[in-house]
Amino acid sequence: MDRTCAQSFDWIIYRDATLAGLSALLPLPFLDDAAEERFRKQMPQSIAARRDYDLSAQRLKQINANPINLVRRIKNVALWPIKLPQRFLSRIWRKAVYVFTIRRAVVSLSHYWQRAFLIDYMICSGYLEDDETAQAAIAAMRTILEEREPDTLTELAVDTLRAIPGVSRLARSGLSSLRKRDEEAEELDRIVQQFMRNNWSRYATYFDRLADQYDEGVNERLAAGRTMSRTA
Repeated sequence: MDRTCAQSFDWIIYRDATLAGLSALLPLPFLDDAAEERFRKQMPQSIAARRDYDLSAQRLKQINANPINLVRRIKNVALWPIKLPQRFLSRIWRKAVYVFTIRRAVVSLSHYWQRAFLIDYMICSGYLEDDETAQAAIAAMRTILEEREPDTLTELAVDTLRAIPGVSRLARSGLSSLRKRDEEAEELDRIVQQFMRNNWSRYATYFDRLADQYDEGVNERLAAGRTMSRTA
């Protein structure tokens, strides 16, 4: 399978992923989560548009599905009035202790870069063309993101944070650029884009292994599904 498409660095492919990761640096409680979720949901559409791929509403919903259990979601909503003061104080403290915030940003960047690569790879590989393969591809991506430790990419994430002057401004300006043209957002985009482009090739072997693991996961799910169909 040709991997040239997904392995060449393209800032448009990784911009939303980077902003989702950097949302951890936003200084207000709850705004960080809202920004992260917004950029996370934009990722498949931005990547598909870059690849001139017509991503259906059904596929978009499947890719962006939040794996949180529905029962747990309802329970969290029910407990919200009780949890709100405690969560607010916890978030304020986390923002005060900047080192923990940076750690969360590093982990988030690593996670979302992996997610962007896999979404791009599944589009380039034609995994979304039919329902059976698409379901296997999306399930394989979710499993990898839940189970794989992105330790190798944390080095790139740390270096990226160090390379960006006023790094927390990138997340804030990224939000403002969703609403209007923003010169600060464009300048910070240029800085992080250039840094990542210059360093991305160092991780080619990592992404090769990630693609191998992903292909294996997709094929295993397809084989299991076909076996079940024959025995049904």
